[in-house]
Amino acid sequence: MCLPDCVINITWTARAGVASRGGTYHHYTSLSDCQKRCLEEPTCVAVDVSAVVCVVHTNISDIDTKYNATGYTQYKLNRECQTSTAKSTSSATQTMSTHFGNSTVNDSKSFFTARQYSLLCRALY
Repeated sequence: MCLPDCVINITWTARAGVASRGGTYHHYTSLSDCQKRCLEEPTCVAVDVSAVVCVVHTNISDIDTKYNATGYTQYKLNRECQTSTAKSTSSATQTMSTHFGNSTVNDSKSFFTARQYSLLCRALY
């Protein structure tokens, strides 16, 4: 079954004073640069940002354990598929959470954007 086309809505959930172990360290000093770096990684799930470092998390298990970290804020990335009709939105959101959500983005870098998936599916079926 092919999914309807959707627009991925990107939001961030901030957790002040929180960081997690793991991730890749980058020397970005602005929140927007750190978040842009995260969005370049298809499997990014969160970033930890301080005045001197940006930590990009691409494994959901990294952020399962949080610790108090003065001067850091963790921004959890939320991707949601939004379609044009209310009926297909809930179905597509549930299905997209499999591709983009917490359960399957932890290890794999080989998944498609919603638009790519939809076009590939139509071509195959």
